Amino acid sequence: MTTALRIVTPIKNPLKILRPSRVILDANVSYHANCASASLPKPWGGVEVNSPDRERSGFEQFIYPMMIRESHLDTFGHVNNATYLEILEEARWEFIQSRGFGLETIKKLGLGPTILSVELTFTKELRNRQQITITTQVLNYPGKVGELEQTIESVDFGRHARALFKIGLFDVQKRRLVDPTPEWLQAIGYRKTS
Repeated sequence: MTTALRIVTPIKNPLKILRPSRVILDANVSYHANCASASLPKPWGGVEVNSPDRERSGFEQFIYPMMIRESHLDTFGHVNNATYLEILEEARWEFIQSRGFGLETIKKLGLGPTILSVELTFTKELRNRQQITITTQVLNYPGKVGELEQTIESVDFGRHARALFKIGLFDVQKRRLVDPTPEWLQAIGYRKTS
């Protein structure tokens, strides 16, 4: 059974950041350096990294491994629906931070990421101490609003959740969305095609 949750609400604090990260760039895929650890699943966790559909988007994938911890669980012993959004946000911040668009850059430029809407589909529950990978990729960015996809997967159980976000770049002085800048496009994995 698949459950869909649609949330259409702005983030209260788009400048919140969690922690810096070191990433490895390889074959048009970025993934967190801890991915090389023997205790973590392979970064693509069953996802075909270089599939033709991914190549056509013009944006790199970012793979972020993590372990579900006790603090992520609710009284049912699985990850609460709101916690999925926190986990996905952590992976998005790691993605842009690793590409040079961290909090200091956001403060300096007066421009930061904002979420305009999210559609989150749950397919399998996440349980304590489960190793997962979060794959993040911009699907398109035709104007001021882009579409970003994130999936949560595990080697043992496949896909657990998929989220589609409408994203934008917010000017904190003008209080409105602006066209993506070169710095922002680089931060979200844009690859120039020849």
